Amino acid sequence: MNAIRVLAREVDVRTIDKAQAKYITDFGKSFETIDDHGSKTTIPRYGVWGNLGRNKDEVLDTSNSLPYLKKKWEVDNVIPWR
Repeated sequence: MNAIRVLAREVDVRTIDKAQAKYITDFGKSFETIDDHGSKTTIPRYGVWGNLGRNKDEVLDTSNSLPYLKKKWEVDNVIPWR
């Protein structure tokens, strides 16, 4: 399925317009988190943010490849996460 989870809801990526993408955040590296049940999740280094119509920016896509995200979403604005 062509869907991603956005704040605990599925969004069909085919309905997200490239124009909605505003900027890319850079965590500096990818990292793993472990939930209360011991399940590991890898958080990619880069995240594309934009507005999906809920009056706040949300993650549209993630990857460890900055060139891939820049090309896919046509966004050059990269903000280092502090």
